[in-house]
Amino acid sequence: MRKTVLTAMAALFCGSSLSGLSAETLLSAQKPVTSGVTATVGTLASITDGDMSNDAPFVFDNQATSDRTVTIDLGREAYVTRLGIHTGSAYRTQAIRKFRVWYSEDGETFSNVLGATRQGLEYADITQEITLAQPIKARFIRFESLERWGASKIREIEVYGSEERPEADTRHFFPLQDADFPKGEADAAFQARIAELNTQVLNRFEENLPRSHPRLHGDEAQYWSYFRPFETANASDYRGENYSYATTKNVFSVYNHRTYGMKKAGWAYPHTLRNIPAARFYLDVNLNASDEDLPKGNATRAMQVLHLIRMIDGCLEFDPDCRFSQANTDRPMHVEGELWALKRKFIRYEFRDFQRQLTGNSANTSCPAVDGVSFPRAKYWHHGYDGCSFNLGAIRMFRPWTAIMDYYWDDNRYWAQPEDHARVMDIMTNYAKMYIEQSDPSHKLHWMVSLHNNWNTITGEAALRFATLVYDEPGYEEMARELLANVLKFSWNHRRIYMDEGMYQEGAGYMATDYSSTGAINNFYMRTIGEPMHAMKWGIGTDTAEWYVNVMGPDGHAVNFGDAWKTQGIRNVIPLDLLLWREMIGLDAPGTTELSTAEQCVAARFFANHYFDDGMSTPMLMGAHLARDWYSEVEACGDQQLADTYAAEFPFNESMFRVDTGRTTWAASGENPTPHVQQSNQSMMAMSCVPNDFPHRELDCFDVKWSVHGSRFIDDTGYGDFTKGYNYYQVKGSKGHVPLTSASDTLEFFAKPVKNVNMDRAFIVLNVAGKTQSMSIGAWMKNTAPDANGWHHIKIPLTAFGEIKPHHWNRVVNGGKGVGSITFLQGSGLHLFREASFGIDEIRFTQGGGDLLWYGDARTDSVEGDALQYSRHRLFVEERSGSGANGTDGWLEIGTNIKATGPVVSFYRDVAEDRIVQNYYDGFAIGANSLIVPDAQFTEDWFARPGQTHMGQIFGKRATGETFEVDTLEGATGLKGVSFDASEVYGKSVDGGWLEKAIRYKIALPNGNFVIVDDFQTRHVNGDTGPRKTSQIQQFWYTPYDNVQTCALPRNGGTSHHVDVTYSGVNTVDFTPRCMILFRGGNVQAEAKGRMSAASLAGNVELKFGPPSFMADDPYFRRFVNEDTITQVNRKRGTDVRRLLRFEPLEPVSEDTRAFLFQGALDHPDPKDALKPQSVVVSKTLPGCETQSFCVQAKIGNETYTLNFDNI
Repeated sequence: MRKTVLTAMAALFCGSSLSGLSAETLLSAQKPVTSGVTATVGTLASITDGDMSNDAPFVFDNQATSDRTVTIDLGREAYVTRLGIHTGSAYRTQAIRKFRVWYSEDGETFSNVLGATRQGLEYADITQEITLAQPIKARFIRFESLERWGASKIREIEVYGSEERPEADTRHFFPLQDADFPKGEADAAFQARIAELNTQVLNRFEENLPRSHPRLHGDEAQYWSYFRPFETANASDYRGENYSYATTKNVFSVYNHRTYGMKKAGWAYPHTLRNIPAARFYLDVNLNASDEDLPKGNATRAMQVLHLIRMIDGCLEFDPDCRFSQANTDRPMHVEGELWALKRKFIRYEFRDFQRQLTGNSANTSCPAVDGVSFPRAKYWHHGYDGCSFNLGAIRMFRPWTAIMDYYWDDNRYWAQPEDHARVMDIMTNYAKMYIEQSDPSHKLHWMVSLHNNWNTITGEAALRFATLVYDEPGYEEMARELLANVLKFSWNHRRIYMDEGMYQEGAGYMATDYSSTGAINNFYMRTIGEPMHAMKWGIGTDTAEWYVNVMGPDGHAVNFGDAWKTQGIRNVIPLDLLLWREMIGLDAPGTTELSTAEQCVAARFFANHYFDDGMSTPMLMGAHLARDWYSEVEACGDQQLADTYAAEFPFNESMFRVDTGRTTWAASGENPTPHVQQSNQSMMAMSCVPNDFPHRELDCFDVKWSVHGSRFIDDTGYGDFTKGYNYYQVKGSKGHVPLTSASDTLEFFAKPVKNVNMDRAFIVLNVAGKTQSMSIGAWMKNTAPDANGWHHIKIPLTAFGEIKPHHWNRVVNGGKGVGSITFLQGSGLHLFREASFGIDEIRFTQGGGDLLWYGDARTDSVEGDALQYSRHRLFVEERSGSGANGTDGWLEIGTNIKATGPVVSFYRDVAEDRIVQNYYDGFAIGANSLIVPDAQFTEDWFARPGQTHMGQIFGKRATGETFEVDTLEGATGLKGVSFDASEVYGKSVDGGWLEKAIRYKIALPNGNFVIVDDFQTRHVNGDTGPRKTSQIQQFWYTPYDNVQTCALPRNGGTSHHVDVTYSGVNTVDFTPRCMILFRGGNVQAEAKGRMSAASLAGNVELKFGPPSFMADDPYFRRFVNEDTITQVNRKRGTDVRRLLRFEPLEPVSEDTRAFLFQGALDHPDPKDALKPQSVVVSKTLPGCETQSFCVQAKIGNETYTLNFDNI
């Protein structure tokens, strides 16, 4: 007996692994059978009569009828788990080499069981067992022979299953329980479960994947069946939009829009492909155009049109009432006739664009060979690192092109020439080899494919798609299996980045990047082999969905703590997917999940900020679970979607308070304002203390963001450059001082070994406009003879530094061209003993216009002050006197006493303005709305410039958080609050740490107002007693600053996020924004006003504008300061500007408690909506407030709120 495993399309509906199956019975015995097949021998009843004798086969002529199906009525619905097919001997018949199995609950609508064509039924076998990868709920089972020649014989069809859905082990989809896995993911039992699941998936590929193409996302029948919920729905029966900003979507209309070009729900299906804009592009494109004139490619458009082609194919093949068949309509129908032309022009255009990516300036032709083969790398297919490795950009090729190649695999009619097919495969194969090379743990770029970050699933999806494409294709057998094994292995690392509580460690912005492939991989697995993505905590989906919508502020922008962009709108469907996670992984049927009111409100908040149709615009990647009436779900939430929320996530340590103000903006005053617009009636105070050792997080504990009525007042810069250590800026290069003037230009210097040194491993490195090249000093010494003092005179033509190209020499850096610095590098292997050193002297450049002395007796500027930089704990540089080179006196000895290696960098002079400086301040507390300790610096003796460091918060230390409720002395009850204790983060238990206590409190007052309180105390100077450290400890508050004068769409000049800040009283400032940034354009002016007052228990603290002196007066950092503002170059090389307001004591302090009162209002003439006078006081002796800690009293207009912190 041969065993074949099929995957049901109902895997998406009803089940999971069958490992826990019990009570399986024969369901089909003596059940009625119907068929349109012309029988030649036997009767239909013989198929289920249980008679295995040779005199009762059912034999049919494959050429006699187009209907070669037999259907068994099981008599009741059951969960089918496997089939047994008996064919009989070969007499007068042939094998059924290709077949399908279908299922139905009503006998009318049948869906395909995926993968049924993988292996045929060989007549030499008596029994073929077909085990479904997932159980299907069905009453009718249909067997279809796809043979076109000869005759086929069926003796018996046995259908097995159970009345109840089989249960399965789903523990890995949830946070691991100690009772099951005491050691968590490291537990031997869990590791065994991982191995079992990986083997199960690999077996599904081996047993189940169709050998024919197309196979990605399912074969022809399954692909058609999968999208039936979208295809059969009448979009006009549902409410919602299909392409508009921040509205509830009619997902059926979105599908029709992106598949068939139907811009409105009630539009008729097109009668010509030219009515579909995406298809018309291909039909009209001029393939004779030059590469320069050929229109630009678009992967989304390509996948939309490929989906369109497959759906029309499926409609014409499987639907007798196909809307695109001329036989089914009275009006002219041109689609069927145009389809061939579309297929032809589609592949020819896409190949032209593919080739264009690999030529000219679009390609990198200098990358290392892979497996001995050199090939161009398309720059667009690389992102996130260099332009040569397998990285994030690979998905840009593999996602569309695996789908394209899958469809066009066996049919060369459409290609311009067969060689084009081979060209694409050659490039994709070489990229796949890169993935395999990087899968080796010893590879320096192994992390790109294996780490538990957002790269994991993106690179994994690319490799998975290619492995599926070539699985069992000649020459690819071993590669495909190796790719799959690696993807599965690495995916389990990725599982950890989703926290058990529902958060994503890298933040919501990076989760969007991650999930773009995580969700796609799951859907791909399910539709292709019937397995979910096992390495994912799907069971926390609802928690993750709720968290995800919480981090979208009521100003319509992401609450972007850490390394994240302040993006507008939610540009995916993550919350919808995760609300329906059981349907996604096949535990429930699409459309059967009943959402709770809380879940409906998550969906409502999602749609209130959904960015057009993002996440739905590529139907091929959509999940069938999305096919539901979302408008009704949102409507059921009602006004609750705008209810106050006081989210606080621990141990992720992030809190978003989103509160109704009781005021109504003009924007929300119209008739039936949308939920998106009604958000303008809310205010938000968010606070973060996310662990700084999470990926893409920062040393920015206590950071705050404040929004009022659709405008954001308090906001840091968001996404700067990455750095390690505590440098908040770094010198990266220098002004060029030595241009290349002619081919005879020469670098000259003297060198000699001093102690235990292998000069072959001593290098001299030139830096020209950021491009560096090294030369072995020892190699050049070999051609020289030493003088009496051991000095070798070395001359190196500048043209010998061939990796430094003319464009590097010609680039102007800070007003100069050419060499900006010279580095002497001690490389590995330099040391013949623990101590090693060498001498350098008289460095000069000889040029036609005269010599330029870099270092020598007559010029030592290049080794004085900050002109000479190196790691003093590892290396030494000493100026020696006597016996210098060429008759001079002084010289440099460069070396180490600890067998260390590293660079010694010499700049031409100690002039700060010469330097290229990279700004990293965004990654530290000084770049956040946080508590700042100015004197907290990295002060090890070996470090030359502690002033460029900030060590107020310690890497690897974590805060703790808790929620609380507090009553006021005046009678207000149950005010919500959250606190973060960041004492450890500020160095409580770290040598050299600064603060013994650092706690920040956030409390929501009525009407959308807030109080923030900082309570801190420094550590003792020595030990646990005696005087404490002192510093001008202060709070930073950043506000957006720009010169954009419009609130229009970005493409029409941008929307200003600018906020004016002005003094309005003692330690009080007012905020006036320029635009209401909630809206995407529309030129909506701001309606909000804000006010912040500050108070100190210690007193003598003032609100001031502009950076403190340690930043503003720093010779390198001051270039980023302009009066009150700081400018940062962000990761996209754009600039972000923030105005800094700080609460600074007049003298250094060791402890204090400080309170900040935030009032929001409308800039309306009605006094009840306007800003009111306010004040805040921190005291231990407030009348009526008996306290052991402190009390805070906030007054806004006639309202007073006195808070005693004893019980918090």
